[in-house]
Amino acid sequence: MVSAAASSYDEYGGELEPEPRLLVSDEDAQLPSHENLELAESVLQRLQPKDRHEMGQMIYSRSVASGVLLAAIGIFWWLTISVMAAGLLVLVVVFQALRLLRTRRRTRAGAQRRAPVARRPAEIVEEQPDPARAPRRELRLVALGGIGVIWDAGGDPEGLLVPFVREQGGVVDPREVADRYRAVSLGQMSSEDFWESVGVSGSVEALDAAYLSRVRMRADVLPFLDRMEQRSMPVACLTNAVLAWSELLCRRFALEGRIEPWVASGGVGARKPSQAMFEALRRMSGVAFGDMLLIDSDPATLEAARGLGMSTVLLRGAALVPANFGHPVIDGFADLFRTREA
Repeated sequence: MVSAAASSYDEYGGELEPEPRLLVSDEDAQLPSHENLELAESVLQRLQPKDRHEMGQMIYSRSVASGVLLAAIGIFWWLTISVMAAGLLVLVVVFQALRLLRTRRRTRAGAQRRAPVARRPAEIVEEQPDPARAPRRELRLVALGGIGVIWDAGGDPEGLLVPFVREQGGVVDPREVADRYRAVSLGQMSSEDFWESVGVSGSVEALDAAYLSRVRMRADVLPFLDRMEQRSMPVACLTNAVLAWSELLCRRFALEGRIEPWVASGGVGARKPSQAMFEALRRMSGVAFGDMLLIDSDPATLEAARGLGMSTVLLRGAALVPANFGHPVIDGFADLFRTREA
């Protein structure tokens, strides 16, 4: 600690009381510490300013740079948080929308399931159909079946094919012949493969011609076609048959152009009463089912046709028809015209 005092004299030479002086001690002095001095010295050595003014400029520029950096970091952090928040908001909105849509569908389905069934009134009043609401139907196409309609089925219960195969020395079991014929009538094999599968050998052209020579057309088919042509009514054929055999029969009986289209199962890959056959007829003719009349000898085919909206007529063959049969029945095409003209 350092102390200082000064003596003074008055004008008469007397010694005055000493004036107190400032006492300075290192304990009270605000001097930088040794560590701060070393830090300042290292900063000066690193920056090496020329004077005090340049030192201030250096401090200011670095302060500004540090502030800009901190501001950029803050802005980047804020943008990142904003983007993440926006993404989460979009996900929440989409999730809520899907949840709301699913809830509405469940509510609608539940309401439909819970819809009360209308009870029949005690008195039922028959209402006449409104002609304005009923769909207009116009006969635009008559479709004929094959065996039993265009072609005479013959008197043999086994048909024409089984006896022919037996005569040629082939398979004698009618069920095996029927299975092979079903495959060839679906287009799964050629006629040549069919004859080979039933044990009949020879030229396929000769065998086809020999078998088809036994097929006879019904006597009333040509007069029926004449009357249809007079009325400008198209006639088609819907038959379970081998495609190549149907084409040969068309040429033999000069039916090309008179019966069109000719829809054979061998060309479709399906057999009546499959819906695929009816759909092929609709596509090839361009006529809606409601504007077609089907004349066939198979009740199952007529039932399938009626289910699609077609008008139906059964051409009776050797089989008995039940009394409550739900389709009109004729014994020949002449009966059809008498029914229409009556």
